Amino acid sequence: MNFAGALLRTAIKPRAHLLDPMVHHLRVSPLELNLGGHMDNVRYLKLMSQARNEFFLRTGMAKLALTQRVSLPLAASEMSYRRSLLLGQKFELETRLIGWNEKWFYIKQRMSREEKTVCEGMFRSAFLGKSGVQEPGRLFSEIHGSELASPALPEETFYSV
Repeated sequence: MNFAGALLRTAIKPRAHLLDPMVHHLRVSPLELNLGGHMDNVRYLKLMSQARNEFFLRTGMAKLALTQRVSLPLAASEMSYRRSLLLGQKFELETRLIGWNEKWFYIKQRMSREEKTVCEGMFRSAFLGKSGVQEPGRLFSEIHGSELASPALPEETFYSV
């Protein structure tokens, strides 16, 4: 998975809905291993970053960011690692927009193998323009073509900042 691949998939796959999960089916390659023989934690983060970029492209968020002249900076991240991935193992990477408030939007990513969580990441981002942070709900409604309400965010400290 890389940016060029994301652009190609965006061109040939249908546009994704903002609230639908995007799933990638992957396999651990020898180049992703660390000295301990399992996938390096930096690789988890890189794959998640690439999947978020594809999510932004396929949902229309990237196009909107270009037309509105806003960026999508990552403001916070939280990772939890539970299991290792070894050479040749297949796994899935799921990316989903879980909600937003007046300032931030939140993306949750989960890697799993045989339906067991390998790691999870929570990411907080914003639409940042010259005049400051833009309200995500307004922009998501513009992408969606009609009013779009945020799903309820879980009550955790990560969301209240």
